[in-house]
Amino acid sequence: MKGAQGYVALVLDEETKAKLLSLVILPEVYCTHVTMAYRPKPEVYAKYQPLLGKDFDFEITGIRYDGIGQCARVTGVPTENEVAHITMSCDRGVKPSHSKELMQDPKVREVFANLKGRGTVQWKHF
Repeated sequence: MKGAQGYVALVLDEETKAKLLSLVILPEVYCTHVTMAYRPKPEVYAKYQPLLGKDFDFEITGIRYDGIGQCARVTGVPTENEVAHITMSCDRGVKPSHSKELMQDPKVREVFANLKGRGTVQWKHF
């Protein structure tokens, strides 16, 4: 069964966005959310549904860059991804989903970050 036409996301507040935007280095800028569940099946959506509308405080612990993508490692946010992260920026023509690979690539060095973040859990429809 294919999942729903949308995703559950922790949408960043303006202060958190501003912190990340000040660190962006590539032309396609995102800095909007942490994906918690992408196209969730009903049982996965049911797990996150009680969190909709709730605020979360979290930590941004590292930033990765590989020349075509830039993202931030996040802790304290439940997610179906292997690594919770925020896509910060990408080179032209690079999809934001590249961040998922970037977070898992052991060859990419991670620069330490010690930033606080905050956001609200929302359903985002495609």
